[in-house]
Amino acid sequence: MGKWGKSLKILKQAIKLKPNSVDAHYNLAASYLSLGDRPSAMAGHKILLELDQGAARDLYRLITDSYQLRIDARAWRNSNPAALQNK
Repeated sequence: MGKWGKSLKILKQAIKLKPNSVDAHYNLAASYLSLGDRPSAMAGHKILLELDQGAARDLYRLITDSYQLRIDARAWRNSNPAALQNK
């Protein structure tokens, strides 16, 4: 199990012990996002909307920023194929 898998396991255990933990839900969603699992991150956002509007807003920004970075990176790769060949 890699570091993200361990993180997910620990955070899920924390949520079982303290279901209303804003930090645990936020970090679980951020971990899913780091793994590229945007649907699970958005599910975490939905839970945070019920628990803490500020944390939900921060997570949403993180999710949208991550998505925008992927779009920007894809556009850069498509417009600069020679840069990728020099690696």
